Amino acid sequence: MTTTPYPHLLAPLDLGFTTLRNRVLMGSMHTGLEDRFYNYGKLAAFYRERARGGVGLIVTGGISPNRSGWLLPFGGTLNFKGDVYNHRRVTNAVHEEGGKILMQILHAGRYGYQPFVVSASPIKSPISKFKPKELDDAGIEPVAAMDPFRAELDDFRRRTQGADYPETLVTCYLTGGFLTDFFTGLAAGLPKALGERVSAVLDIDAGQDALVVELRTAIDASARLASRLAMWGRRLVGDTMLVARSSLVTGGQLPGEERIEPVFTELISAHTRRMDALGLTA
Repeated sequence: MTTTPYPHLLAPLDLGFTTLRNRVLMGSMHTGLEDRFYNYGKLAAFYRERARGGVGLIVTGGISPNRSGWLLPFGGTLNFKGDVYNHRRVTNAVHEEGGKILMQILHAGRYGYQPFVVSASPIKSPISKFKPKELDDAGIEPVAAMDPFRAELDDFRRRTQGADYPETLVTCYLTGGFLTDFFTGLAAGLPKALGERVSAVLDIDAGQDALVVELRTAIDASARLASRLAMWGRRLVGDTMLVARSSLVTGGQLPGEERIEPVFTELISAHTRRMDALGLTA
């Protein structure tokens, strides 16, 4: 008869709400793949291999609950309904191999390497160049501050949510590019220091080239898909223009058309160039 110092290691563990197939745990490992939505296919494959190897429970790398908690600009987040799609790719892959996976919710606090960091004190971390905003000094509850805009933003996300994977990618590419250009223009009118900080965040590579490659491959292979995505792109620009224009309202009034028209003419031109890059007719 053989004995082992860990007789229960490979035995199932009933947690009440779920059962683990064994007590083998893969600790949290931040691979960097969770920080870019276009890498979630690779991340799903990474965790699938660990689950296939027999791990009972996997703990993910850190996922932020909001922008101020990012480890780095545009880091892994679970904050909006649209984020669920990518995270579900990971959980599905692990579940198909019989494993379970647990998300590590991580707010970076003052250790975040991005300009929106907040902390219990304004003392800068030795590993980040960004000084955090002290939460007590802000004097504003973020949820309450955003509440007047919530309904309109939720409606925008609903109207621009793609019906499938290609439409979702087109949404990310076109609306992301349009709004980045729009916010970059607004940043030019901010005080110098703040404007530079905003511009630095907006200038970070958001994976646009990877989106073009993946979409162009699919579009070139299917004329039917190209036609559908062209129509979707034309719809997106209209919805995105509306939400951009609404953000310019101050005191219940828009600035004069003579000030707005040149801005949106350039934004539409940039949108047309993005459509051209995909091989679609704007």
